Amino acid sequence: MKTLLLSLLFFTFLSPSLLPQEEGIPNSLTPRGEVSQEYRWSVEDLYPSVEAWEKEFNTLPERFSQIVELAKEWTSSPSRMADFLEKRSRLDIVVSRLYCYASFLKDTDLGDTQAQRMIGRLQSETIEQERRLSFMEPDVLRLSSEKVQEYLRVEPRLLPYRRMLDRILKARAHILPTEQEEITRLASLFSDVSERVSSLLNDLEIPPATVTLKDGKNLVLTGAAYQFYRGTPVREDRRLVLESYWKNKKSYENTFAALLDGEMKHRSFFAKTHGYENNLEAALQPNTVDTKVYTHLIEQVHNNLQPLHRYLRLKRELLNLSHLHYYDLYASSVPSASKTYTYEQAKTTLLKAFVPLGKEYTSTVRKAFDERWIDVYPNKGKQTGLYSNGGAYEVHPYILMNFNGTYGLMNGLAHELGHTLHSYLSNTNQPYPTSRYPTFLAEVASTFNENLLLDHLLKTEQDDLFKLNILDGYLDNLRSTIYRQTLFAEFELFMNDQVEKGETLTAKELNQKYLELTKTFYGEDQGVMVIDPFIENEWGSIPHFFMNYYVYQYSTGLISSLALSESVLTGGEKQRQVYLNFLKSGSVNDPLEALKIAGVDITSPATYTRAFKRYATLLDEMERLVKKLKVAGKLSPIP
Repeated sequence: MKTLLLSLLFFTFLSPSLLPQEEGIPNSLTPRGEVSQEYRWSVEDLYPSVEAWEKEFNTLPERFSQIVELAKEWTSSPSRMADFLEKRSRLDIVVSRLYCYASFLKDTDLGDTQAQRMIGRLQSETIEQERRLSFMEPDVLRLSSEKVQEYLRVEPRLLPYRRMLDRILKARAHILPTEQEEITRLASLFSDVSERVSSLLNDLEIPPATVTLKDGKNLVLTGAAYQFYRGTPVREDRRLVLESYWKNKKSYENTFAALLDGEMKHRSFFAKTHGYENNLEAALQPNTVDTKVYTHLIEQVHNNLQPLHRYLRLKRELLNLSHLHYYDLYASSVPSASKTYTYEQAKTTLLKAFVPLGKEYTSTVRKAFDERWIDVYPNKGKQTGLYSNGGAYEVHPYILMNFNGTYGLMNGLAHELGHTLHSYLSNTNQPYPTSRYPTFLAEVASTFNENLLLDHLLKTEQDDLFKLNILDGYLDNLRSTIYRQTLFAEFELFMNDQVEKGETLTAKELNQKYLELTKTFYGEDQGVMVIDPFIENEWGSIPHFFMNYYVYQYSTGLISSLALSESVLTGGEKQRQVYLNFLKSGSVNDPLEALKIAGVDITSPATYTRAFKRYATLLDEMERLVKKLKVAGKLSPIP
């Protein structure tokens, strides 16, 4: 099942509290049936009814049988290979479409047992069949590279599959014989055990601490309560919340260390059995990303810590503190400047913000609004959060929202529209085999749109306090996405390196390394921030460490989008078209090459210089606004 589902980490800058209920505007208690159709996504574009879904689902056994029949000597001639791959692609498209429809029904009503059964039946039907197709890569490898190139020359239908075939041939040394591949794939049945146990401990089974706040309120420190109260304006409370939360988790640090040790050793098993030099190479090489990109990111971020330290010093000044502590990190450094948007206002604002990308782009965004690609409001039983799903190749992408009128969710809509337009332009300009852009590029278009929205509001918004508020939130987002995720990336590399040396990860060792990195990134030796030792075991609650070298892509994606958006905003039609061509290119090129064609070399220090220069420019604007508001008497230190 190869559905492209992008569930995204999204940082809400302003209060996420719901607006006062207005007549006709749904909230999380509104029954699904009472939400106006214009605000519900058009699942009927996938299938007009559940009955139509059932009819398509019932074709799967025959489709799989046809695949198995075509698999006989499928590599014996160019035409046989083309027949097989085209039939396989058609099957993937159908399965993705079936999955999208069922999951969309479920996500808008989590109590829909029919949708849950539909998903379960689809998974049961496809998992075993996918295992039976594990012969594909070994069969290609039995051909010589010369034979594959000959096939490509004489059979035009194979050209869309060129990159897939080339990747298999390049990975020749890492693909096992069919029987061995089946055995190693069976190991995936328990590959997520460490992750699942860690999640159960963090989210369910560890008894939460209880604290008494300064106002006498007794607070049970669940994960949600921690997320909210760590940013409280009462400094005594936020120290209490962080210290109590992490000291409570510390009792389980040895278990978390053992789970991460198991995760890293499972990766090592996969890397060694498939002939990779190390875990990092095993994770990055199949995506045609050089391991130097990973280490270069860490090096360049270390070389550019000064903008972060400058931002934190400004935060300390605004909070009127003699010393900034780690427990102050999540406190807002500027007064709240609440501003709400109706959905219509949000649409108008975003369309104006996207003008630099031209009519082709904005007309497609308008189509997304007008043709109901978006499920807009909360309703009873609906999945929380937001995401973009571009997996229905021959239809259009879909966005799940829970819009409540805050700036944060308008920014979230800009982010998801970035993913959606990337998927739509790739799908409509590429044949299916090259339509799905690489994961490495997934966060470029989404954060690019956030950059455009910020630029638009800084130029047009009249309320300086609101501008300061969103600018502070944006810079903190850069801190979270570039610096914090790179810290995570370096920590993950350390864990893998230790296991590959034959070491066993221990809580003591992990605590020491996590504190060391946090002190370096946040400038404790330079007097920027005091790193409180009770956060030493924070690593135990970070799910990214089970994502196998995924997290670094948040950093490289945002760094790339900063450079690209600057080019579009300061350039002309040529730069705009180059970026649109990048969005349309899918996986025609390797991800690093795709970025180079768009004007970004992620392996060059110059790219990082451009990105951190943008950070510094935004800091200049923030400092200017602070000075202006202080002179006007509209900005006092946060108590």
